[in-house]
Amino acid sequence: MAAVAARAGSSVGALYTRVPDKAALVRAVQLRILSRQLTAIETLAADTHLSAAPLDEVVERFVAGVVIAVHAHAGVIRACLVQGVRDAVMRERVVLGLDALTAMLAGLLRGRPDVDHPDPELAADVIVRTIVGALQQAILLDRPFPEERYVTELSRAARCYLTAAPA
Repeated sequence: MAAVAARAGSSVGALYTRVPDKAALVRAVQLRILSRQLTAIETLAADTHLSAAPLDEVVERFVAGVVIAVHAHAGVIRACLVQGVRDAVMRERVVLGLDALTAMLAGLLRGRPDVDHPDPELAADVIVRTIVGALQQAILLDRPFPEERYVTELSRAARCYLTAAPA
């Protein structure tokens, strides 16, 4: 805590007036990073040019945004995932983030004539779960691919899922 206080230009006593203990400080940092990542992806989803772009570009930019955000803070996300198993606040924050990602993608897919899936909201949920699940496995089991490979392969899977004729 002394090093954190020194870096912040504060005293340890002043730091403890803001956070009760080291665990609370770590949680606050983790939650702040998760919020920043979500904001970056929200900015991408709000790009008015993206909604008019071809489906391939929409999917690839969305997937790239998620992959880059996750890779940038893989250690923090690993800790959030592990902590989320026993920490209801962290689990809730992770779930809210996933729900926000799903809503963003659903908004980008809704009403597009080049999406063959009959339910864009369901498709968005399955795609987000697929992307995040693949990235979680890589982070938790330390089995990463290069970012470009994730973007290429997860984008391909999402495009195929969205454009496959209904059975």
